[in-house]
Amino acid sequence: MLFDAHPDFTGDFLCKPTSTGAWFVDIEELIHHVDAVAQFDLIGLTEKELGPSLLERCQTLLRIRCALSARGRETPIHVFGCLDPATVLAYFLCGADVFDGLAWLRFAFREGTPIYHAAAIVADGAWSAYDEDLVMLHRVQNLYWLNEQQRVMRAFSRGHVFADLETMGGLMQQVVPLVRAAGLVVEE
Repeated sequence: MLFDAHPDFTGDFLCKPTSTGAWFVDIEELIHHVDAVAQFDLIGLTEKELGPSLLERCQTLLRIRCALSARGRETPIHVFGCLDPATVLAYFLCGADVFDGLAWLRFAFREGTPIYHAAAIVADGAWSAYDEDLVMLHRVQNLYWLNEQQRVMRAFSRGHVFADLETMGGLMQQVVPLVRAAGLVVEE
């Protein structure tokens, strides 16, 4: 395999739709070949190719994680194109492990909710500050938020105690009904 010759590099298998004109990854085919795919260091999927709705994307991630677990595999799932706090938390609870995206640059996060920079400027009452300064400030604040979210998710990963996610506050109240609807059993 290519990565055997380059042990310092991580292999991320990017799953793509296999049928001509298909918009989404064929989950049945992926699960059928999950042992082969799990030989890579990560299983990658783009957010939009997981399914046509947020609920179906969560269900797809749960099915992949369950298929991996049934085979004794702990291969991390990488979701490309997702880095807003609410969907990261939902996908994380449904079995995803690695996230990347540009939302943290495009929006200001307020208690985990992405809002446009202009709306954040109005909400913050920073009307006379220069836009470029505030956009940079929002990016720094977003990095702090993402770092805190990462810390909380790591704590949850160690013990699977939902109380570890309490600092996500209102975000958890929004995400729990979604992941329950996707099929995750959440005991509070």
